[in-house]
Amino acid sequence: STSTATTLPIFNNTGANTLVMGGTAAQTIDVATNVTILTGATLRIANGADVALAPTSGTGRAYKLGGTLTVDAGGSFSLGQNTLTVETAVTNNGTLKQTMTVNNATVAFLNLKNGAGTTDKYFGVQIATSNNLGNTIVSVSGNQVCSQANGYPVKRCFVINPTTNANSNVTFYYTQAEMQGQNAANLKVWKYNGSWSQVSISGTTAWSCAANQLNCNVAVTAVSSYDPP
Repeated sequence: STSTATTLPIFNNTGANTLVMGGTAAQTIDVATNVTILTGATLRIANGADVALAPTSGTGRAYKLGGTLTVDAGGSFSLGQNTLTVETAVTNNGTLKQTMTVNNATVAFLNLKNGAGTTDKYFGVQIATSNNLGNTIVSVSGNQVCSQANGYPVKRCFVINPTTNANSNVTFYYTQAEMQGQNAANLKVWKYNGSWSQVSISGTTAWSCAANQLNCNVAVTAVSSYDPP
């Protein structure tokens, strides 16, 4: 496998192997389709790093990470239009991004599974619509309070940028560990555009959230505008 990372991977038999992507310049990981990389090791996106899978535009590839994905606070990892499987675990304390086409379909963003597709490792956002939103970029910032938020909200922030605004039903996922003591059944979705407003007051459904659950969620119907954070 190849990488444009400035920090080279070091593999030994004395401990866990980690490839750290650091620095502040944009970096890409460029690996051939269907090649499993870093088997049993960790891909870590460090604080301040901005890392993307290649190609960053156009037709995507199928990437397979044979170990663990960790995004540190302040780190950003973009899948682009590529797909990614993760064999061991995903920890997102920074930001994960993915671009997908949404056109009269139900599309799951950042729903990362193992290579066999039998075990979920991470959930991001699901958009269901009969309309054409075009290429849509979803960013999920995990285990952190949104910068404009007050109090003790769930520690998960979302940005949805469609090419075209149109009605859709959106499910926002979070983990039980990110709840901060909130009552899952009473949660609402809020968006910020200079001030906070509740999204689709009459069309919100929140579900219970069990210990260690990865796919706790709040579903909102008839979302028609996607304001910037």
